[in-house]
Amino acid sequence: MFRASTRRFVGSFALLFACRSHDDAAAQGSETGTSTSTGGSESGLADTTGGEPLPPRPDVIACRFDGLAPGLLPPVAFEPALDDAAIVDLAQAPDGGRTYVARVDLSLDVLDAAGVPQPALDLTARASRVVAIALPADHADSGDVYVRFESKNLPERGVISRFRADLDTGVIDPLSEHVVLELAGSVGDRSGGALVFGPDDMLYIGVGDPGDDIDAVAQDLGDRRGKLLRLDVRTLDATGTYAIPPDNPHVGEGGHAGEVWARGLRDPWRCVFDPGDPKPYCVDVGAEQSEIDHIDSASNLGWPWFDGGTCLLPGGDCGELSTLPPSASYRSVDGDCGIAGVVVARDAEFPDLDGALIYADRCSGRVRGLDTDSQEVLIQDEILGVTASPPSAIARDDAGRIYLLGGEATERVIVPADPAVFPTTLSDSGCFDDLRALTPTVGVVPYDINAPLWTDGAVKQRYVVLPPGQQIEVDDQGFFGFPIGTLLIKNFAFDFDATDPATRRSVETRVMVRREFGWQFHSYRWNDDGSDATLLDGAATTMLSVVTDGVANEFEYAWPSRASCKVCHGLGASNALGPRIDQLDRIHDYGHVQADQLAAWRDIGMFEAAVPELTPIASPDDAEAPLEQRARAYLHGNCGHCHRPGGWTPAALTMDLRYTTPLADTHTCNVMTQYYNAWVDSVVRIVPGDPEGSVIWQRLHRRGLGQMPPLATAVPDPHAQVVHDWIASLAACP
Repeated sequence: MFRASTRRFVGSFALLFACRSHDDAAAQGSETGTSTSTGGSESGLADTTGGEPLPPRPDVIACRFDGLAPGLLPPVAFEPALDDAAIVDLAQAPDGGRTYVARVDLSLDVLDAAGVPQPALDLTARASRVVAIALPADHADSGDVYVRFESKNLPERGVISRFRADLDTGVIDPLSEHVVLELAGSVGDRSGGALVFGPDDMLYIGVGDPGDDIDAVAQDLGDRRGKLLRLDVRTLDATGTYAIPPDNPHVGEGGHAGEVWARGLRDPWRCVFDPGDPKPYCVDVGAEQSEIDHIDSASNLGWPWFDGGTCLLPGGDCGELSTLPPSASYRSVDGDCGIAGVVVARDAEFPDLDGALIYADRCSGRVRGLDTDSQEVLIQDEILGVTASPPSAIARDDAGRIYLLGGEATERVIVPADPAVFPTTLSDSGCFDDLRALTPTVGVVPYDINAPLWTDGAVKQRYVVLPPGQQIEVDDQGFFGFPIGTLLIKNFAFDFDATDPATRRSVETRVMVRREFGWQFHSYRWNDDGSDATLLDGAATTMLSVVTDGVANEFEYAWPSRASCKVCHGLGASNALGPRIDQLDRIHDYGHVQADQLAAWRDIGMFEAAVPELTPIASPDDAEAPLEQRARAYLHGNCGHCHRPGGWTPAALTMDLRYTTPLADTHTCNVMTQYYNAWVDSVVRIVPGDPEGSVIWQRLHRRGLGQMPPLATAVPDPHAQVVHDWIASLAACP
């Protein structure tokens, strides 16, 4: 079923110095108290006579989140399979039948009874590149083998041919070739590559679109490029050619290619069917994003209007288009460059993977998994592992074994055993001696930041846990590289009556766990009596009522899913947004003493080396700080993690709200918005002296459609007034 393209969240994301050294010892203080930025001055340091801020780091830490959390796909590992020669595709006949592999050297091998490759076909005289192979359901009786390759002879063209193999040996007769389809110019990059038989015995072929923008043909139903084709090749022997299935969606439409099953594809590299599912999952490699699409008849995947989930039309106005959203997508950043292939895991040996989409990046080697049973709308995939031999394709044999193909070695995906049990309640985590009071166990280090994210008035307590003997790497920009096993814990509580401290109650604790292949995200929901918190499998909401100034204010509180956590924490230089040098540069109250937070971390050996001297971010609530610094700090803490180069906003969006970016380079002051905003009257991001006429302020203080931030808040932030006042104070743009 088609859904309006507004589900891609494009509109809601459209808007979207004095230095000091930490080499001098300083004192410290309490996780429940307050903190102030040092502001580059030693005069802010409190009395340190209360003792050392933090105890020495222990050799053993009780706070652990080992094992696999319920609802997550397991981590994977890799073992050698077949031989080391570069394999570009693997296909096995149904019911455990014969297996063929296609190689970079333009040959096909057939696996013998012992699984050893034996020569089957040499295409060096015919092809410049072998792309894919496919076996029909009747291969055991017919010996038919379908091969997709690029012709060695001019003119350049892609070719799909049927060959016939000896039924006893599997060796293919090169003289048996029957050309099924030739695709003029369909060679090299963006030519597609998908070739697969569906459960309906039809042959599905993915053809790329070589054009960009106005030259793209993916929406032209009279052109077979940029499409998924569906052919009936069972007629080859009788008629010499394929037939167009009568139930193809555009049969009989004047000027339309009857072979077309779906349109709007850029580079459909691989497709796969899950047994029993009539719709294929196809990999489409976009300009800046790669996606996996679950394609039905007459689907429109959106190219060139969409690249992954991003609208490419002027002004971002894709709201009236009916396109099929991707099942999963990611940008080509942080070493990723495109999805190599996808399979649906069906292997009784590893039941925890059953039903998941498994796919890998051809450059980074990251292997991702997607739970196809998930009802999530946002980013759902998990990084399950990283191979040192990035593949060009993925395949699954009839027994369910998954192979990574095309790298320096062919590898099989496996799931290592893990006997550890993940804590499903916070009391089982070992992180707190007194759970109600959140008194941390040894090795659980409390911290605070200068410019926090607003969460509807929640009182937050933050903790970091480093594995024994491990330290934090810090780059010259102040970003942290946390060691594997690091925990970042944040508790959310509310004063349900602002005049009565006894009404404070925890509602949520979030835990980020640094795994070998990236971060995992978990949310624990506190019970009503505050005695414990239970791990959530997905998102949840409830209505809360908080009394402020004698007035009860009701709002919806949302516990995020793991997927929505990735919206903010899934991209960029650091997935951990708060802990960085300029945010941590402050005095922290440790209860028994107040102290310089960074010095306290240094003194117990949390840093691998001396940290860089950087200007601390101002606190938006610091009345003594300049107004512009406070406003920029607020925008940084609440908006800058998305609105920056490499953030979650569309790559074409130029607005940069990081604190360190000079105002003239933020693309905000007297700059028109790049995307259409139906929710606000203004079209200028910042109008000097006129906050009500500035899109940034209008969207920042509203709640509902068009609000910013778009997630995790239902109550306007009174502290955002600092942005209003700053815009009002501007006389002109720099």
